[in-house]
Order: sequence, then structure tokens, then C-alpha cells
Amino acid sequence: LVPGTTSINIEREFGNMPSCRLLPHGAYSLFPTVFCSIAWLASLSQDGCDYSRITGQAVQDITQSSSPVPFLEIGFVAYRAPTFNAAVNVWEVAYTGQCNRFPDDLEDSYWRAAKAFAFGALVL
Repeated sequence: LVPGTTSINIEREFGNMPSCRLLPHGAYSLFPTVFCSIAWLASLSQDGCDYSRITGQAVQDITQSSSPVPFLEIGFVAYRAPTFNAAVNVWEVAYTGQCNRFPDDLEDSYWRAAKAFAFGALVL
């Protein structure tokens, strides 16, 4: 309490709202910090090969196999192929297995530019 005042005077002047001297702009300044921390923690849980799902001819170009696979889950350096579960009649992705590395002949100028921009975004 401030000398010469009572709790009744403080409640009348400031209401029931508590004063927080560590957050002069209010609790809103915590939102970006909390969201960035949650996003960082979420990025730690991914293994790097499940950022996007692709379909079509690109799947056969990447896998280079004769067995048809309807889609791939890909990341920056690796991909994960689904397996067919005949009991349920559906394609499933096992997230516990290892990721497959991309073939070496996929790298082109766009690929190198994307990796350079990804590194720049990480550093900045």
C-alpha cells in the first residue's frame, strides 16, 4: 500500500484490476512471445519429412519405383512413403519409421535457391 492510503481508496481509484508493473503494455505483449514459443516447440517435434503431401507424376519421379504410390509426405531433405493396409483398404503413413532421402538427380537451381532461402530464414 501507498503510505497515507487505504485499500478502500485504491479499489475506488483503480477498481479491482491488479496492477502489474512487469508488463507496462498489458498482457497483450505476452501473446507473440507465447505463440512463438509454441511454434518453436512444435517445430522440434517434426522429423523433417512430413511438411507437405504431394500427388501425381512427381511421386513416381521421386520414388523411381514401379509400384504405384498415391502420395508422398515430403520435407526439405527427405520423404516418407505410405504403405497399403489391406485389412482397412487404405494407404497409411507410419510416422515411426525412418525417412527416405531424395535421389541425387532431383537437385536443380530451384532446389538450391529454396535451400538458400530456408537457411536465410533460419538465420534471420
